[in-house]
Amino acid sequence: MKLLIAALLAAVTSVTAYKCYVCGPTDSQPCTRTIDCDNNVAERCFKSTVLSMVTQGCTMRELCIYPINCCEGDLCNAAPLTLPRLLLLGLSACITLYLNLE
Repeated sequence: MKLLIAALLAAVTSVTAYKCYVCGPTDSQPCTRTIDCDNNVAERCFKSTVLSMVTQGCTMRELCIYPINCCEGDLCNAAPLTLPRLLLLGLSACITLYLNLE
């Protein structure tokens, strides 16, 4: 019974750990390095921009206040929408709307 509980706890622990992009203000952008966060210490990915300097990594939920933007999920602290990504998003929304009107 104890072995079953230990196995279940290990499975839950490994599922809830996130992979986040990690870089500092002096690193080149876009940020491409990743890190596996320790979900017992840092259970959120974050991205913070202060004076045009971007920092990304793992943090505690309690530190998720402005200007630190936090999220949950693997690599959720990715780069912001760039113009090509924004145009593609807009085009796909227009196509979806068009197809729903017919």
